[in-house]
Amino acid sequence: MSFWMKEDKESRETVKRALEREGHDTVKRLGELLAVKPKSRRKVDIVEAILPYFEDSKLLDIFNRLDETQKKAVAEAVYHPKNEFDDGRFKAKYGAAADFGKPREMYGEPTATFLRLFIYRDEVSQFVPADLSEKLKNFVAPPEKLKVNSHAELPETFTLSEVNFNWRTKQQEVKIKEIPLTALETELAALGDVNAVLRLVDAGKIAASDKTFQPSAASVVEITSVLQGGDFYELPDKNKKRLDYFQEIGAIKGFAWAMLLQAAKLAELTASKKLKLSDDGRKFLSKPAPEILRYVWQKWLKTTFFDELRRIDSIKGQTGKGKSGLIGIKPRREAVNDSLKKCPVGEWLAIDVFFQIARVDFNLTVSRNLWELYVEEHEYGSFGYDFGGGLDKWLVVEGRYALCVLFEYAATLGLIDVAYIPPYGARRDFKELWGVDDYEFFSRYDGLMFLRLNNLGAFCLGLTDSYEPPEVAVKSSLSILPDLTIKVIGERLAADEKLFLAGFAEPESEDIWRLSRSRTVAAFESGQTITALCEFLQKRDEQELPPTVVGFLREIAKRAGALKDKGAARIFECETAKIADEIAGHAQTKKLCFRVGEKSLGAWTETETLFRESVRKIGYGLK
Repeated sequence: MSFWMKEDKESRETVKRALEREGHDTVKRLGELLAVKPKSRRKVDIVEAILPYFEDSKLLDIFNRLDETQKKAVAEAVYHPKNEFDDGRFKAKYGAAADFGKPREMYGEPTATFLRLFIYRDEVSQFVPADLSEKLKNFVAPPEKLKVNSHAELPETFTLSEVNFNWRTKQQEVKIKEIPLTALETELAALGDVNAVLRLVDAGKIAASDKTFQPSAASVVEITSVLQGGDFYELPDKNKKRLDYFQEIGAIKGFAWAMLLQAAKLAELTASKKLKLSDDGRKFLSKPAPEILRYVWQKWLKTTFFDELRRIDSIKGQTGKGKSGLIGIKPRREAVNDSLKKCPVGEWLAIDVFFQIARVDFNLTVSRNLWELYVEEHEYGSFGYDFGGGLDKWLVVEGRYALCVLFEYAATLGLIDVAYIPPYGARRDFKELWGVDDYEFFSRYDGLMFLRLNNLGAFCLGLTDSYEPPEVAVKSSLSILPDLTIKVIGERLAADEKLFLAGFAEPESEDIWRLSRSRTVAAFESGQTITALCEFLQKRDEQELPPTVVGFLREIAKRAGALKDKGAARIFECETAKIADEIAGHAQTKKLCFRVGEKSLGAWTETETLFRESVRKIGYGLK
């Protein structure tokens, strides 16, 4: 243990050592607050004069001189596992900072409040000394728990205020903008997307880097093309030059699916740099979509082959010296996962409220050393600098990390519904940083404003044992015709109605759809039921469903499970049918293969190696 570490540890144990470590100015101000009369102006004598005020008989009197916010600050530190106090977490929880007084500035004298008698500072953090903490617990009540405020409904727009300096008038001007809010229910889309992407991988359509495991730009477009509703934002058109912003949002869902399937080991990279389904991935093709999504989320939480912090392009230094200071990927994801579990199911939560949960209840932390993380240039752009309270670094670093996990991974898998705006100008909490004057957003996820934990999310997080698909609210009227045509009558389909219907039918125009055999089979394979579809149609049509439609759906439901995916196999052709008969009937090989035609044998990939060895043992070679 170094000298400084030993001294810090001792200062945390007793209030005397904590006072002795404070600067002379601070101790002098504390003495003036208590009106002590020390033997001399030396710090050691002032400390000796202050110490009697920490006796039980006087301590309560000093505590009662604190205002209510300061008392809450003491309670937070006293009941912290390490007796520590964090300004940012406190402000996030209570909406106000605790007044410690003002430090020395270029002009003017420093000040101190009675709070500095309870909470001290060392090289690492702020804390209450251990001996003082034990005394305070006799009359300081535990802090109140964080209150989570949720909403049943969302506003149609999100209000943005932009502050600019007018050089002509020499005054600041505030512009208020009302931005339309896009609310998206994600679980129905995810239920269909997971099988669509698995089949895309199975078809060998997805290429990825063998170094970063990230999908190619063309593969991202390919994935996005099979997603219901596409990506959250429109992908940039490489043939068109953007003139309004220099920053592109880029892909979110299209990127996430490739990384999630690899993390869950449902897809693996081949020598040709193409993703293929693993043995587990092939087995999961026949499982209900909710089970696949839960499995992928749980596996992703525990893998570390890719750090999603890298998706925050503005934060530099992650692969250099800053890498050693990063908190492990698993603890970071677990903090976000645990925070999601605290969200009320079916209620909208402002993203800043989620930040409170992640910061206050689970202490989400990204790095132990912010000096090595920077923006633009290390010397001037380091996050380690003190920005004078004008910048909340947690919101810029940890907050952006949480946004990435929520928007790119949880929402893609359908765990949370999201409400968002374009990221341009959506969050301006990073503007105190050096070198960001031209930045319109700090991350592509800045536009996420609300989230809602849904039924699928509750299932994937382990809050419920089973999953029930959401009932789509009736907002439109339909006419179901015998030839499988579905006509929209009156108001057009709402977004969630259109998304549900797209799982079973193909649009022929804005108001005319036709039930599709292939889409309906895929929907049933994903876990949807004939009952859910019939109820959806019947609630929107006053007439009974035509017999032809009912018969069509019953036939599809029956045929949807007619085939079973038994996994991948290799085919071996024998020289003669006699050799095939011998191998297929031999005691050492008959359980490892099966007949395919007159002269060929098949062997499952998981037992292929054993089959080859057994064939050699009975005297045959394989080319």
